[in-house]
Amino acid sequence: MPTFTKADADYLVAAPKFIPAIPMRQFLSGIRMTGWLLQTRVYSTSAPNEPIGGLVVKAKIRKPPTGLPRLTPSAALEWYGMRIRGINWELWHDNPDGTIVKGWHEHLWSPDERDDRVIAARPEPRKKDLLGIFKWGLKQWNIGVKDKGGQATLDGLND
Repeated sequence: MPTFTKADADYLVAAPKFIPAIPMRQFLSGIRMTGWLLQTRVYSTSAPNEPIGGLVVKAKIRKPPTGLPRLTPSAALEWYGMRIRGINWELWHDNPDGTIVKGWHEHLWSPDERDDRVIAARPEPRKKDLLGIFKWGLKQWNIGVKDKGGQATLDGLND
């Protein structure tokens, strides 16, 4: 796995990217059927025929045990298996410096803290289902979706 800096990850997040289409929902585990997953490779707008090495965007939601409330989905932008950005909901999340963020928050990657540092998710997701959280990540992380004309666009990601 290549080593990379916070600046590398931040640059990659800021760079315009796209996915060919919203992926089909699949089971997290085809054997146990315990939840749902949306996952696809990410492409650079400057080299649209080749996926960006190791870059994947995904969202998932697990099926809660019987009798427990429904769980919330999460989304992540992973580079070579490392979550460089992510969104999820927790009652509270401790930061390495001792501060606390409550509710929907975004994970920010750095070599020292990995993805332990979080900030409040702004804007807070409006649609808190699997597809809504996936689209929130696409919009925040500058990932367009190819339209019928073959252009990568961020239109329709505010749904």
